[in-house]
Amino acid sequence: MMLFVLFFLHTGQLRAWASSNGSVVAGHEARLTCQVDHPDGSPIEWSNPAQQTLYFDNKKGLKDVRVSLVVQTQEELTISLANTSLADDGVYTCIFFSKTTRLANTTLTVLGKYDVHKVPFCCASAGESWEERNEDGVLVLWRNVEFTATPDDDGRPIICQMEHPALLHPLRAQQTIEVHYKPRVSIWSADMPLREGDRLELTCHTTSKPSPGSLQWMRIGGDMPERANVSGNHLVIMSLNKTDNGTYRCQANNSLGSSSQDFQLVVLGEGAHMFTDELHFYIVPLTSRGDYALVGGIVAVVVFASLCLLVILGRYLSRHKGMMLFHLTQFELAFFT
Repeated sequence: MMLFVLFFLHTGQLRAWASSNGSVVAGHEARLTCQVDHPDGSPIEWSNPAQQTLYFDNKKGLKDVRVSLVVQTQEELTISLANTSLADDGVYTCIFFSKTTRLANTTLTVLGKYDVHKVPFCCASAGESWEERNEDGVLVLWRNVEFTATPDDDGRPIICQMEHPALLHPLRAQQTIEVHYKPRVSIWSADMPLREGDRLELTCHTTSKPSPGSLQWMRIGGDMPERANVSGNHLVIMSLNKTDNGTYRCQANNSLGSSSQDFQLVVLGEGAHMFTDELHFYIVPLTSRGDYALVGGIVAVVVFASLCLLVILGRYLSRHKGMMLFHLTQFELAFFT
């Protein structure tokens, strides 16, 4: 369906326009029409943006097989430009050679054939840029998007979509992001709190890409208990006792580095309690039976010393009570005299 837009240069006398609102997709046909309101038999000419004559009435000027005559009368000169390319983009001029030469211009816009291709994604600081260039008469438009990737972005799709008047439907391309990162480690234990004789089981969870090349359990500052059993990402210690107290670490490695997570173990005795913070479970013995005995002894000594001090002070005051009253009476007599 042809749509036309008018471009006026001289009021009501000469007008020129290009088909399809002045736009055409590269490879398609474009038509240029020039009409005269009151012809006097003078010739009409179409010229291209390089000012080369395309048609002078019914005589062809430029030797271009793509250019052909559609309509030629005293009132109208319409020509066709087949298989358009980006090089055809520009201002075309219609000339009416009457006693006073008249001109009318129209702009032909050639839209490039666009396509969307998958391109590598660069993980860097945030930013974006556009690049436009002409390759063999085809407009190539690139858009590079850069962003900082995190492990959570691994496996997520990136979709590039382009919309343009030359397209009947938006073009889309999709690519899945692959993010490589060093291990992320966490330790989980279900048995809390732990007391002497209990069984401890720790599970080390790791995520990484590529997968961890090795996973190791260790005890910080000492050897693993003889009752400890390590199987893959599991650590089991049977029949816990206070000699097992300490820090246990799970460490994972891959080609990008290593990461670790610590677990602090304190085996509970009687009267012990447990508390947690945001990252770890901590088992901390607040007191034991020996602690109670020590505190009780100290309290008893303090109470006994206090009683003795009160007894001594009471005897001292009772012994010197008469002397204190005598001195107080002498002081009052002297004051009021």
